[in-house]
Amino acid sequence: GAGLMMDQTFFGKIDLITGFRYDYVDSYVFQGAGVYERGTSTPSNDPYANTGLFNPNSYSSYGNSSKPTMSASLSYHAPLGLMPYFTVGKQGGLIGGNITSNRTNLMGTSTLLEAGIKSSALKGNLNISVAAYDQTRSSFEVSQGEGAGQLSATVSRGIEAEGLLAVCIQHE
Repeated sequence: GAGLMMDQTFFGKIDLITGFRYDYVDSYVFQGAGVYERGTSTPSNDPYANTGLFNPNSYSSYGNSSKPTMSASLSYHAPLGLMPYFTVGKQGGLIGGNITSNRTNLMGTSTLLEAGIKSSALKGNLNISVAAYDQTRSSFEVSQGEGAGQLSATVSRGIEAEGLLAVCIQHE
């Protein structure tokens, strides 16, 4: 993949960070003939699945996927060390752990909306942030030998808060 990023400050108080990345994944998976252990994951149309018997069949699949990733974050340096911000993003990325003999679509999509406020005090030793977010992750997987597939999506919404106090002790 390749990407670009820009960080720009306007009027000394407004920050805009934008980014763009494009990823391409090309994969070939081969599962040779062999013994299947009971309880392991094998293609559903395989008569030897989960039997513990020798399977004379081998499976292979080829897949490639490409997805863009785009994000923008706008923040304002307000008085009293407060910094409200808004972030929007759309990401395409490799779906980890799913490169198997029946996987042809190797990348999923994620969208994010987040708004919050950050603050720093005590010479940077105290950092506090509160944010609300809405995130959706989705992927599509084609089932081997069945010509169909399934869409998997996860939606997360919530409020997150974080505080960090760095205690500094001077030794003389």
